[in-house]
Amino acid sequence: MTLQTQRLPELQQRQVSWSARVSRWLGRLALVAVLLLGFWLRVYHLALQAAMGDDAFTLVIGQQSLPALLRQSQNEPHPPLFYVLLHYWQMAAGPSEFSGRFLGLWFGVAGLAALYLVGRRLGGSWLGLLAALLGAANPFLIAFGQQVRMYTLAVLLCTCSVALLGRALEGSGRWRWLAWFGSSLLAVYSHFFSFFVLGAEIVFVAWWAIRRRRWPARGWLASLGVIALCYAPWIIVAHRTLLTYTNGLVRRASLPEIARTLLPTFVTGDANGPLPLWAAAGVVALLAAGLLLPLWPAKGLSARRVEGARLVLCWLVAPVLAVWAISLLRPMFFERYMVVILPAFLLALAAGVLAIARRAGAVSWLAGAVLLALPLAPAAGLLPPYYATVLYATGPQIRQMLAFVSSSARPHAAFVVNLAPSDPMYRYYRPAQEEFFVPNPAPGAQAATDATLRSILAKHPEVWLTPWDFDHTAYVEKWLDQHAFRVDQHWFANAEVIRYESPLPPTAASPSTALFQAPQARIALRGVELYDHAVRAGSPVLFSLFWQTDAPIAQRYKVFAHLLDSHSHVITQRDDEPVANARPTTTWRAGEIITDNYALLVPRSAAPGQYQIEVGLYGLTNPQRLHLTTGADRVLLGTITVTSP
Repeated sequence: MTLQTQRLPELQQRQVSWSARVSRWLGRLALVAVLLLGFWLRVYHLALQAAMGDDAFTLVIGQQSLPALLRQSQNEPHPPLFYVLLHYWQMAAGPSEFSGRFLGLWFGVAGLAALYLVGRRLGGSWLGLLAALLGAANPFLIAFGQQVRMYTLAVLLCTCSVALLGRALEGSGRWRWLAWFGSSLLAVYSHFFSFFVLGAEIVFVAWWAIRRRRWPARGWLASLGVIALCYAPWIIVAHRTLLTYTNGLVRRASLPEIARTLLPTFVTGDANGPLPLWAAAGVVALLAAGLLLPLWPAKGLSARRVEGARLVLCWLVAPVLAVWAISLLRPMFFERYMVVILPAFLLALAAGVLAIARRAGAVSWLAGAVLLALPLAPAAGLLPPYYATVLYATGPQIRQMLAFVSSSARPHAAFVVNLAPSDPMYRYYRPAQEEFFVPNPAPGAQAATDATLRSILAKHPEVWLTPWDFDHTAYVEKWLDQHAFRVDQHWFANAEVIRYESPLPPTAASPSTALFQAPQARIALRGVELYDHAVRAGSPVLFSLFWQTDAPIAQRYKVFAHLLDSHSHVITQRDDEPVANARPTTTWRAGEIITDNYALLVPRSAAPGQYQIEVGLYGLTNPQRLHLTTGADRVLLGTITVTSP
């Protein structure tokens, strides 16, 4: 045997060792790339949207003292762990939208790393890497990663709990069970749906014990008992909220409805998201392959992969069955809360891709890429509009709006938010003016709202309104249009703010004989009340028109009100249907007096001098002006003297 022949096994071993090291480093680089992708998809436009709803509520509650925070968290069903963490995070990073959402982002990226570790333990590095890739680009997880909410924390802790359970079952040792206990306890203190994942783990352990004919270490049973004891204080404190909490989005659901809702939600991030039939069928096929093929006896299939498939199956199915069973008694299903089983969904998809691709032989890489496109293609199409769409306004736009109000408002102005006092948005974005929350009233409760608005107008010379017409009645806006003077309105993206002047002491209305000739009726301008004949540039001219018709009007007309300079040029105007569009002419009754308030804002650049006000009517669909019986098409109300600002 030659020396070269003797050294051949040694050379082969070195080649294998070198190949293994290269493979490990490539795997690590691929994981880093996936985590960076997940980070970028979550940090991109992180502070674009203004804080609204749950986002604003969480930011507000995190700024409170710890005792106040714990008291406040008793009023909602979610445990306080995330709020406590946010409280200390804001002390270090500040209360901005970006810093608050960044905490959820970090939990989201850490959840991707935990998902990789679970996949690697259950089915190898490729399973972990593909599951993490699917999670990195998942619209549902991306949306949660850009919110100041507890969902990414719950996903992270549930994933860690499942990973540590598998590790603890593989070998004895109290430290393994202690680690599982810690992650499970923190999970149930982050979101109460984590109990369903804990229940899935119990089902899996029972399955595992029956097949092996032995129970796990007593530490597992002891851990379950300690988790119950540690959670008991929160149950005692918040049991009334847990029993009585209602949410219109939490509902009863059948198993088919749950499946039809979760599939598009987990793929596109929206229960009503566009999921093509081919993509839905492909995803279902991948789920079936990922969950069932490892359970089918096959040569060369490791016991760990079989146990991993059983664990993922329990994680995905047991919570769904539990939610459905409870829904038979009370509303329990909400797709957002089911995010705690999304990691199992992604692991099953990744396992399905690998199971089918490995059977493709020489074209396994191509097959894997095509199969990955089934869940990734719909997500890729939805992300660009997701990032580009401003739902209401950006945070800077809300602050710009409030700065505009502060710089434009008169002393002692009021800021009216057309929302319930419990809405957190304008508790987070606090206006400088005295703030009033006045929602549109329920039927039969208008009198209390009327009294509130009258009190505000009586005490404040100017009112700024942010209308939120959730019930499509616009009651508060219409009430102010009828009882105050709408000066102007401004838009900041989809956020609107309207300025009103409070009513001035009444003056003697000047009678008018102007009579407009409509096809079916004659519309009389019975009187004009001009509240001030001299105004400063930059201030509004306030006046009221009193209309009356002698017969029902079949056509809708708009009122034009113009302020004219000495050359008859229009320097400011307002064109609306009567009473700020609240009383179209088709709603007028014969003989009824319609009081129509106007405020024409004089530009600050207007030169001092004499100005005229002209008003008239023209068709809503046909801009032809109505003529008076005298043949004219306008009425001059009088002269206004404009002085320097």
